[in-house]
Amino acid sequence: MEFYEFNQSKIEAIFPDPKYLQIQLIEKLNDAHVVEEPFPHIFINNFLPNDLRDLLLNSVSELEFRKYYEGAVPVFHLTEKSPVPLLFFKNYILDDLLTPFFNSIFNDNDFKKNIELKNTSEKITKLDKVEYGSIYFARNPPGGKIKMHVDDNFASFQYVFYFGYKDGGVAPTTDLLLYPQSNIDDYSADLNSKNYINYGPTNNGLLVFVNTPSSYHGLLSPLHKERLTLCVSAHYYYKNT
Repeated sequence: MEFYEFNQSKIEAIFPDPKYLQIQLIEKLNDAHVVEEPFPHIFINNFLPNDLRDLLLNSVSELEFRKYYEGAVPVFHLTEKSPVPLLFFKNYILDDLLTPFFNSIFNDNDFKKNIELKNTSEKITKLDKVEYGSIYFARNPPGGKIKMHVDDNFASFQYVFYFGYKDGGVAPTTDLLLYPQSNIDDYSADLNSKNYINYGPTNNGLLVFVNTPSSYHGLLSPLHKERLTLCVSAHYYYKNT
């Protein structure tokens, strides 16, 4: 209980006004743009305030990560019993801001339509329910790669927050596969290839993309050290559906 109370007071000291934090992030979102190729996505570097980034990392540093099957990376799934900073992040960043924001962008595919969220509650009331397929932190091991793959839930979109190497250093982001997309299983990690794009190393980046049959992504370059990411799969439902 002391752990939760300590972090709650620390949150209030760093972020006494969550709405102001949202406004800061909205400015960064409004400066970003949708990249159409190889599939609709947005990448924003240095997205979270450093205080919030550090608070999230400190909160998960002592938590137990689990492997759910042989060969899987260790993960920690966020639940209602997770430490307060993680719940703060879910409530004020995911629920109140990012999900309705990107829902509007990727549904309309018009970045300038209905995104000046001076009062985020006006947009939130249009959502009947937001459901997350998963919210988890992952520790990608040194030397690890991620095979090019496509996720099988095409009714959702994903956020991937890149927090870099465990020691705070920058680490590679996800590779997005360009065309041609034939022979995916035989695709090799040719670093000189023009068949994929990568936004370079970061320790505070956000990649958002829609799950489609062509959303192939992976990690072709081996990691030098352990990399920490936060992965979110979001689904949304409307009152009029």
